[in-house]
Amino acid sequence: MFSIASIFSLLVGVAGWYYAFYSPAAARLSNIEAAPVNNRRVRLRRVNGLLMCAMAVCLFLGTASLERGWSAVATVALWFAVLILMLGIAAFALYDLRLTARLRAKLHEQLKRDPRKD
Repeated sequence: MFSIASIFSLLVGVAGWYYAFYSPAAARLSNIEAAPVNNRRVRLRRVNGLLMCAMAVCLFLGTASLERGWSAVATVALWFAVLILMLGIAAFALYDLRLTARLRAKLHEQLKRDPRKD
């Protein structure tokens, strides 16, 4: 069980690291999105990636606390941290979706006004 949880924690950490530092998706929107909104989106995604890295560490330590028989307080604190980090990640992802919906609505309105413009 510990090895599977360790591998999962590693995958979550790697995904968070990539999302925080190497994902070019938000920067590609700089051509069609206002600069302040795009900067907010880039910062949002970086913070979300760092939260994923922190969650990976807490997942690993939480699983280790169960396997190794650490104190109940430490185990509960680690798993509560995982829950809080997961809620934070979900909240930031929903905010990113809200920004994307606004961008799509704006582009849709521009297309309605001038259908020849791509």
